[in-house]
Amino acid sequence: MGGELDRDYLLASVQRALLGAAGDSLCGLCADLQNGSVVLTWYVRPGMPQEERDDLEIAGTEVIADFPAPFTIDERFVEVVDPSSALRIVGEWVFLRRGFTVTG
Repeated sequence: MGGELDRDYLLASVQRALLGAAGDSLCGLCADLQNGSVVLTWYVRPGMPQEERDDLEIAGTEVIADFPAPFTIDERFVEVVDPSSALRIVGEWVFLRRGFTVTG
């Protein structure tokens, strides 16, 4: 895998894994490849139910299963306390709920 193929493969993998997994607490999701690691940055509302977090972690497991060893996964859950503040992009946006703004 290399370059643009990695990016396209990552985005397709994350979008597939996210189908049916995005609950009301998910505000946004960025995906990136960094030094052999799939980085998923989940932007979530405070107080997200454990069931929703479990669904997102399962989606992360499905994503890393699409990549060969020695790829690893790094999932970051960022609570969005102030919905009016811009969410910082980490890689590529895969999901963004209506009403949220982003920054580079």
